[in-house]
Amino acid sequence: LSLKKLGVDYIDLYLVHSPSTGKLVETWDALVEMKHMGIVKSIGVSNYGVAHLEALESHKRPLPVVNQVEAHPLNWKSRKPLFE
Repeated sequence: LSLKKLGVDYIDLYLVHSPSTGKLVETWDALVEMKHMGIVKSIGVSNYGVAHLEALESHKRPLPVVNQVEAHPLNWKSRKPLFE
C-alpha cells in the first residue's frame, strides 16, 4: 500500500473481505497496525459472519467500525444473525 502512489496522506476507511481460510486474526492485526501508524483512520470488514467477529473479540482485538454486508430478500435468513 503506497499513499504516495494514491496521492493521499491517509485512507479514511480500509475494509478487508471475509476470509474463506487463512489467518483472520493476523490479517486483522496488520490493519490495526496500519491504523496505529496513521495510514488509515478507520478499519472495517466486509461480509464477516458472526463467528469471524467473535474470533476477533475472543482474541481481545479491537472490533471493526464497519461490517459491510450483502443483504437482500434472497439471503436475509442467513444474514439475519448479523443484525440482531
